[in-house]
Amino acid sequence: MSEEHVVTRITSKSLKKIFDGKVRQETPCIIKVYSQRCEYCKNLVSVFHQVAQEDQSNRHFFAFNIGDVDYDLDEFVKLKGVPSIIMVTPNIKQGDSNVRILQEPSSPHRETWYTIQDIKKFIDTHKE
Repeated sequence: MSEEHVVTRITSKSLKKIFDGKVRQETPCIIKVYSQRCEYCKNLVSVFHQVAQEDQSNRHFFAFNIGDVDYDLDEFVKLKGVPSIIMVTPNIKQGDSNVRILQEPSSPHRETWYTIQDIKKFIDTHKE
């Protein structure tokens, strides 16, 4: 039986390290970017946790509060808003990362914006 993934809240400094490829391994990171004021973001918590728990890979799952950013996030990724789901694969040798953003759904879920299927399909489409 595999170890369950957990979603870890990360700081602005940790997020920048992931974008800069300054982490220990080149393992894909799935990051939920949220705001504490966003109802979709609040409702998406259990969906994102379920995706993380069901994942059978070596990917890491993180949550980042957009209110914690202390640098120009647009330098690394251009988000249209929150919630957003990002997949970042650090490239340690080159000191950068491959960043992908889950596009807005054509029919957003009325409570969570993204569904479990939206997130899983995004992750599966961009397997490393």
